[in-house]
Amino acid sequence: MVPDFSLRIEAIKRALQNTIFPLLPADHKTAFEQSQLVLASLDMLAAQLPFFHAMEVVELESLVALVAELLAIADAGSDQPRQTLLAQCREAVQNPRTVTSELQDRSRELRELVHTLTEEAAAQPGPVFDRVAAVIVRFEDGHLQRERSWVAAVGFDVYPESLLAIPEALGLHLAKTSVEPQGGCHDPGQ
Repeated sequence: MVPDFSLRIEAIKRALQNTIFPLLPADHKTAFEQSQLVLASLDMLAAQLPFFHAMEVVELESLVALVAELLAIADAGSDQPRQTLLAQCREAVQNPRTVTSELQDRSRELRELVHTLTEEAAAQPGPVFDRVAAVIVRFEDGHLQRERSWVAAVGFDVYPESLLAIPEALGLHLAKTSVEPQGGCHDPGQ
């Protein structure tokens, strides 16, 4: 039996806490601070891990919707290479066997296209650029909400009361027996 990632993270934490960290000089404050950051990072990774693939799916889905809307505004519906890329990204999102790294690669491609479309719109000031800007601002609102929830466990958010739990930020509906988010997130249901 291969231990799951959560068990492996806990084993790493135990090894660090019981074997490595005790060897640090007691008067070396920087080493102590870094050891605590390592443990906090592992805790955050453990909280994120069950949702890692879902986060990439949601990010790519939202980028696909953004690019489709930007192409419609730019009246670039007949731009075959861009439409082909969009179709490939839709297919990657819909295929449950698409590996996470491919979703990430597709997201990078779409982000590059968003940048290009934004530059093209900026070259035509007026209503086209204004519409593009409004669409991007709306996209960023959801994107930033997901990212803030994703790193909420660090505890540095200026408005922690407005944070959603990771599953909620991703639009997931979990059964009571499934993985629950761990600490650091505001759960409006509590």
